Amino acid sequence: MRIVAIISSPKHNGNTAMLVREALKTADQLGAETEEIFLADYHLEFCQDCMRCMSQGVCSIPDDLEALKQKIAISDGIILGSPTHGMAPNALMKNFLDRIGMFTVYTGGWSGKYVAGISSAGGFGAKHTAKQL
Repeated sequence: MRIVAIISSPKHNGNTAMLVREALKTADQLGAETEEIFLADYHLEFCQDCMRCMSQGVCSIPDDLEALKQKIAISDGIILGSPTHGMAPNALMKNFLDRIGMFTVYTGGWSGKYVAGISSAGGFGAKHTAKQL
């Protein structure tokens, strides 16, 4: 089994990253191959709603989305980790979900995969954000 964790916190050692690492540690102990992906390390533009991802199967924007899609495609499970900003995932995660969302919704790109959401918050809202993920 292969688990990929997509973390939208820009802090490699922040609370969200530490929580996600605990989940990955358990997956490792159970024999899964794991990988951390920090969205802040990737170049992701905003969706232009051209629908080329649907008509041609590949996004027309020359950034790192296709590389991320390939990592997700070979995974069995996905952990989405985001800090809570305004009772929602942060902007990096929202942009990633906007970009990959059209492709995954209409092609079933995440079908058959396990998906979990993990969020952190300084106050309240982490549970609500994790459900959104």
